[in-house]
Amino acid sequence: MDNISLKINFKNYTVDSNTYTLIQRCELLSIMIPRFCFHEKLSIAGNCRMCLVEVSNSPKPVVACSTKVINGMEVLTNSILVKQIREHIIEFLLINHPLDCPICDQGGECDLQDQTLIYGSDRGRFKEIKRSVFDKNFGPFIKTVMTRCIHCTKCVRFIEEYGDRSTIGTLGRGVDTEIGIYSNDILKSELSGNIIDLCPVGALTSKPYAFKARSWELVGTESLDIFDSCGSNILIQTRSNEVMRVLPRRNDSINESWITDQIRFGYDTFKKQRLLVPYIKNTSNNKLVPISWRSGINYFISHFKKISSTLKDFYMFSGESLDVESLFMIRQFILQHNVKNINSISWSNNNHRSSYILNDKIKEIEFSNLVFILGLDFKIELPILNLKFKKSTHTNSFTKSTIYYIGTRIASNISQNHLGFSNRTAFSIFYGKHFSNHNMYNESKATLFSNASQHNAYNWNSYFPIDYKKIVHNVVSLKFGDIHKLELNIQGRTKSLLHDLKKYTPKFSYFVGFETFSRWNISNSSLIKVFQGSNFSEDVIDFDLFLPSSNFTEGSIRLYLNCEGRYQRTYPATTSPGFSIKDSNIIYTILWSLLNSASINHNSISYQLLHSKSLMLWVIPSFKKIGFIENTPFHLLDTHQNTVWFSRFNYTPTIKQFFGNNTYSKLSTVLNKMNLYRGADNNFFNL
Repeated sequence: MDNISLKINFKNYTVDSNTYTLIQRCELLSIMIPRFCFHEKLSIAGNCRMCLVEVSNSPKPVVACSTKVINGMEVLTNSILVKQIREHIIEFLLINHPLDCPICDQGGECDLQDQTLIYGSDRGRFKEIKRSVFDKNFGPFIKTVMTRCIHCTKCVRFIEEYGDRSTIGTLGRGVDTEIGIYSNDILKSELSGNIIDLCPVGALTSKPYAFKARSWELVGTESLDIFDSCGSNILIQTRSNEVMRVLPRRNDSINESWITDQIRFGYDTFKKQRLLVPYIKNTSNNKLVPISWRSGINYFISHFKKISSTLKDFYMFSGESLDVESLFMIRQFILQHNVKNINSISWSNNNHRSSYILNDKIKEIEFSNLVFILGLDFKIELPILNLKFKKSTHTNSFTKSTIYYIGTRIASNISQNHLGFSNRTAFSIFYGKHFSNHNMYNESKATLFSNASQHNAYNWNSYFPIDYKKIVHNVVSLKFGDIHKLELNIQGRTKSLLHDLKKYTPKFSYFVGFETFSRWNISNSSLIKVFQGSNFSEDVIDFDLFLPSSNFTEGSIRLYLNCEGRYQRTYPATTSPGFSIKDSNIIYTILWSLLNSASINHNSISYQLLHSKSLMLWVIPSFKKIGFIENTPFHLLDTHQNTVWFSRFNYTPTIKQFFGNNTYSKLSTVLNKMNLYRGADNNFFNL
C-alpha cells in the first residue's frame, strides 16, 4: 500500500493511503477537531460546520468530515481564522438554545457544553426572543426536549440507515426547521435507543433515566448483553450498588457502537421481584416460608435421594442465559448421576462446532454479495446481525436482488426477495433447479444462514449436492444457553421435554434459570418442583422450593460464548442482593453434598470451585482464549443418518416478538410499555 505525505499544523506526517476523511486521519494522529454532526458509522452530512479547517489551495475553509486526504495536502486546524469560525458557530447555535443546563440530563456529557467552554464567549449579543419547539412523542424510551436540538441530523440518519423506515426527518425551512415525525407514530425500532447516545445535546435523552443521576456520580463496569447470542459489549453504570443505566461499549468486531433496546432499557428487572432468600412452600396453607440455605439444600437432597434409583422420574431444565460455568456444573451433575431428562436443542452432529457456530465472523457478514436466509427473522431474533445487513445496503455491498429469504413472511426492514416457505424451495435452489442458483457461482462470496435447531434436526447433506465451497454456511444459535450446551456436549432430550410433565407423572423437576415454562400447565400434584433463579414471577407460584441466584450483573465474573465462537467475560457491577448466590456455586454445593452423602455444611456454599474450574479448562481448552475466535470448518453429515428431509415443512422464526422473549424483559415495566405501543399480545410465549 502506497504512503502519502501531508502537513498538519506545520508538522509533516507520512500515512497510508486508506480512504480516510481528514477528520478521521487527524483523530488517528491525536489531533482533535471538534464536531457535532459527524459519526464514523453514519453517512456524512457536514451541516454543523464545526469541523471547518484551512486547506492549501482552497480559497475558503473546508469541512474536515467530508474532505478526503490527498498527497501533499497542507492543513491548519488551529489557526486564528479557524478559531474565529468556531466561535461564531457556537454563538449561532446558542441563539435559540435554552439555558437549562442545571436541569438537563445531558449535563456533564454534553458536547455543546464542552465546545462552549473552549470556543464560547462570556456574553451574548442576541437580544431577541428565543425560538421554542413543541416536544415530540418518540415512545416510552426516549424523552424529547426539541428546543435544545441543534439539527445535527444524527438521529435522522441512524433511523434511516439502521432503523425500520424513515420515521423521523427534518421538517420546515430556515428558522422553522425542526426534527419531527412524518406520521402519527412512535419509534418502534429494536435499536431506537441508540439515537440517545448520538445526540450531542440534551434534545434526546433516556426517559427511564430522567432526573435519576449525573454522569460523574456513576461507576462503569464492562459487561455483555446476554439477551441474545451476539454478546454485544455494554457498560453497566451503577450508583450505590444499583444499576442506573446501560450504555454500549464500542467493539468493531461485534456490535460496533450500538446495542438493542432490550438490554438498554430492561435493567429495571434486575431489582424487581427478586428472590433474596430460599423459600419453601407450606403444604398446609400454600404460603412461602423463608428458610436457610442449609435447610433448602437438605430439602433438595432428601427428595433427590428418594428417586435416585429411578432417575427417569427426574427432569432437569436449564435456562437460555446461563453462563459457561453454570452449564459445566450441570454437565457434571448429569454425568455423575446419569441424568437423561434434560432439555436440549441437541439433535445430532453437535460434535462439530460448525453445527452451532458461525463460519463467518460477525464483522464479515456485511461483505457477502449473495445471502440465503432460511427461516430467520434477524430483525426480531438478532437485531445486531440484522444491522449488518441493513448497513450493507448503504455501502453498496447488496442490491435488492442479492438477499433471498425462505420461510414464513416477516416484516423485515432489509431489501430481500421472498422465494418460498418450505424446504422444497431450498431443495430446488441447492440442486441447481431454481432461477437464483446461477448467482451462487457468479458472486465472489455467497452465504447461507439457518437456525441451529433446524440444522441439527435434519440432514444438511441433502442440501448440498453441488460444490460446497461455493457457499459459506452460517448456523445461527439464538441463545447463549443453547451454544454452551452444545459446546459442552450436553446430550439430552429436546425442548419438547416439557410435554412429558403433562403426559407422564415424574416425581422431581429441577429448573435452573429456565424462563419458558409459563406456557405449560404443570399441575402434577405429586411432582416436586424446584426453581433456581433470580426473579420471582407468577409462572413459578406453585413451585415447592426456591433457591435464589444472582444475575449476570452481580456477584462474580462469568464466561459466555457468542454465536461466532468468541469467548467473553461479564464483570460484576453490583453485589448479590440478600442471600442470592451464583448458579454454579449452588449446583456445586448440591453435587458436593450428594457426593459425600453428608449433611450440608453451611460454609461450603462459599467454596471458590478452583478444582472444578481447572477441570472445565481441561475439558474445553478453548475457554482460555478470551476474546479470540477459533476456526470452525464445516463438516457434512453422513447421507444415511436421516431420511426425513423429503417430507415438506415450512421455515418459521422461533421468536415471534422482540420485547418479552425472556424472563428479564417480561418483568420489565418499561419494555412492557413498548409492547403495548407495538400492539403485541400480552401472552409473551405464544406457541
